[in-house]
Amino acid sequence: MSTRRYPLPDGRQLEIDDPAMEGRAHFSIDGETLGQNTIDELRTMQTIALRDGSTLTIQVVNTLPFFRSYDVRVDGALLRGATSKEVFARRVTIGTLLLVACGDFASIDFYHLAMGVGASALAFLLWRRWDRAEGWAKRFVRWREFVRIETH
Repeated sequence: MSTRRYPLPDGRQLEIDDPAMEGRAHFSIDGETLGQNTIDELRTMQTIALRDGSTLTIQVVNTLPFFRSYDVRVDGALLRGATSKEVFARRVTIGTLLLVACGDFASIDFYHLAMGVGASALAFLLWRRWDRAEGWAKRFVRWREFVRIETH
């Protein structure tokens, strides 16, 4: 089991004991047990009422064993060290675009080189959080898939 620690705004520390493979994740604040849930249960947002009246929400974002990440919020505010669903989705999209670019750069023809440059540029724009990059990335992937089907 690995332990993930998240500092709360009031100075206390939330600990999530994360099972390596399957099992139950245990939640505690400064040693006081709050509860436990399976990873499957944590795919949906779990809400825990704290003693001070605030609300703690926990959801697993990435369920890969040994690489799990959690969306942890207190009263709706994301805790430092936690990964929101939006950030995780952006990371996956950037990784996918870079993988596509690497595959395209391995080719010699102009079309694939242009696609590699396009995928690399979109990954960079997503990383820099450019406003229109998300919509462009969606259109690029759809268009690329359409062209791939038509040409093969």
